[in-house]
Amino acid sequence: MKCVIATLTLCVLVVSIPVPHSLCESDPAITILSAEAEPWPPVSGQQITLHGEWNVTRPVFGGTYNTRIMYEWITLDSSSGDICSVDQFISCPLQVGLGKIHKTTTVPSSAPPGSYKVRISADEGNGATLLCLEAEFEMN
Repeated sequence: MKCVIATLTLCVLVVSIPVPHSLCESDPAITILSAEAEPWPPVSGQQITLHGEWNVTRPVFGGTYNTRIMYEWITLDSSSGDICSVDQFISCPLQVGLGKIHKTTTVPSSAPPGSYKVRISADEGNGATLLCLEAEFEMN
């Protein structure tokens, strides 16, 4: 049984690939420590699971997140919502310390090959930046 668990753990470690990203702000309240995806880069028509880890540097009582997916500088999709309800395991106030998220979604089969850019940001009601990151990738 221990061998099976070790093998499954190794498989997860092998397929979860770091996502190259950059931070848009120099001192956000939420610092992204790691971003990984399986598979990376995304594959048209297939599921992708995203794993993120962050550090909250001060309590966060609420805010709005925004995501934007661009293809060759054309916005394909954008969404926004309450940062406190982005995931069933996240609730506000966000306490100081580490947090994690895992999300699975399906990449549309209509997504064409080419250059993509993803921007994820969040702001408090007063306009202060909570987090901001950007990632670029090529989909074949």
